[in-house]
Amino acid sequence: MEVNDKELVILKEIAINHLPDQRKIAKNSSFSLGLVNLIIKRLVNKGLIKTKRLNKKRIQYIMTAKGFAEQTKKSYHYTLETIKQFKLMNKKIQDLVTGCHKKGIREIVILSDMELTIMIEMAIKSSNLDDLQCRVINNPADYQRSNGSILLTDGAKMNGLKSSKDTAGIDIIEYLAHSGNGGRQENLSAKL
Repeated sequence: MEVNDKELVILKEIAINHLPDQRKIAKNSSFSLGLVNLIIKRLVNKGLIKTKRLNKKRIQYIMTAKGFAEQTKKSYHYTLETIKQFKLMNKKIQDLVTGCHKKGIREIVILSDMELTIMIEMAIKSSNLDDLQCRVINNPADYQRSNGSILLTDGAKMNGLKSSKDTAGIDIIEYLAHSGNGGRQENLSAKL
């Protein structure tokens, strides 16, 4: 039995909320009331939740052991997929950094949000290029191009830079999205 993403959302709502009603589940999940009703009926038929009538107007939804098992299994698979994607992005950033290093780049300047900055810094450290420096800036105006540096940023911040002629920079989001697509990756690396 496979639990789909929408069913998983409803299972989580039932697991974390004591005595949720369908309106509350719909509001918290951003699903319509009709869709919540349909999914709950499906979850009952699958044996993942059971219902208990509290009074004339109120029903309690209780996750079964089978429901907990399915929720745990699905969450586990999401976690594994996330780790797999993180490793893949880390490898792509390492390949980019190594390529920059081979072209004589000795300083990586990062202008990005915190999460992406952390990923880039981790990839640089794990690339074991001892003479490669890493510096983080918060303002596009703080970047001064030199022959030995490259700027890694995201598209929104790249647009804030003075001009592309003054900037040796790579939009890391675009790079990650297109690396492995041959020509597009080469075009990004050609900016060096």
